[in-house]
Amino acid sequence: MRASTLLVPARRGVRRWHLVVLANPFRDPSLLIAFLLTFIELGGLPVYWYWIPGLTLVNLVLVRIITWSMTLSLLYCVLFLYKAGKRGLFRRPVDQDFGTAGKGR
Repeated sequence: MRASTLLVPARRGVRRWHLVVLANPFRDPSLLIAFLLTFIELGGLPVYWYWIPGLTLVNLVLVRIITWSMTLSLLYCVLFLYKAGKRGLFRRPVDQDFGTAGKGR
């Protein structure tokens, strides 16, 4: 089965720019979120046209920073819980009194 020529270069060493390659950045969900945030912020305001791409880029940077920080905090939380479980911080405390251990007192 042969692959599509839009996804694979035609010859080795020759790089052709196809429409799919140029449209690939538009598949980024953070760009869509930044674009929607821009139109929510500027909706109905009489602004110049160049404010829309400028504010979209600012929102794109902010969305990526927030996504990056939330992802890192989630990963560090999982790492902390893993290390805490490995050290035994979530286990039941062991009875240190040897005289009453096992006698039910």
